Amino acid sequence: MIEVKAETLIKYKQKYRVLPHHLPPLFTPCLFCALDIMHSMNCLPRTIHDGTKLLFLLLEVCDPSIRFDHGRFINHDYILEGNNITFVCDTGYSPANQQSTITCTQKGWSPAPECILTDIGGKCGRPPPVENGDIVDISKATYFPSETVTYQCQNFYTMEGSPRVTCQNGLWSQTPICRAACTANEEDMRVHNIKLRWSNRNKIYVEDGTTVEFVCLRGYKPHPNTRSLRANCVDGKFDYPDCIPKHYGDRGNT
Repeated sequence: MIEVKAETLIKYKQKYRVLPHHLPPLFTPCLFCALDIMHSMNCLPRTIHDGTKLLFLLLEVCDPSIRFDHGRFINHDYILEGNNITFVCDTGYSPANQQSTITCTQKGWSPAPECILTDIGGKCGRPPPVENGDIVDISKATYFPSETVTYQCQNFYTMEGSPRVTCQNGLWSQTPICRAACTANEEDMRVHNIKLRWSNRNKIYVEDGTTVEFVCLRGYKPHPNTRSLRANCVDGKFDYPDCIPKHYGDRGNT
């Protein structure tokens, strides 16, 4: 059995300059061998002729202590050719192609360790909720700059503003407002002594911003402070006009 000393290894491995006291235990089964000895399962043979008939195994040694951009190896022990190692990336970076395990080969690491930027500044969290509204798209936890989401209002609500909002510099653009529809019912109209002018129904729904016209009930006239018998639907509410009883001999609206 022939022993390959560390100095011999250094002669053929100038690239790594492995010092004797740095040689890990895994070197032992690979560096003590002769022509008729099978190499270790984890070792790949390399021939060295030094003028004799002896054949030695020489393996590539990869050094995981060497830093690479935006990442590091978990294990700092020397890695022999044919063995794998895992690396981790710095915060905001991820392994290229989602591959964090690489192999030590005759030509070095394969594939080369690489961490790519994934945490792009300006990302947004979940889009803000809109009262009485829903997000049409599937909601995500994180959105990249320029990504958009679309809102829609629930039934009987009218949207004010753009339905689409955009992630910009870590913030969402202005969200829309869902305005409630207005309900004019007989009970509310009777309190104000009015009824619908153009409909015989006792209850109607109208969208925000819609104008509805009323008339005074028989025997009533507009209140002096009532300038118009029209009312606008504003965010789910009517500002109803008021009518008061007629005085004897007055002639008013019927």
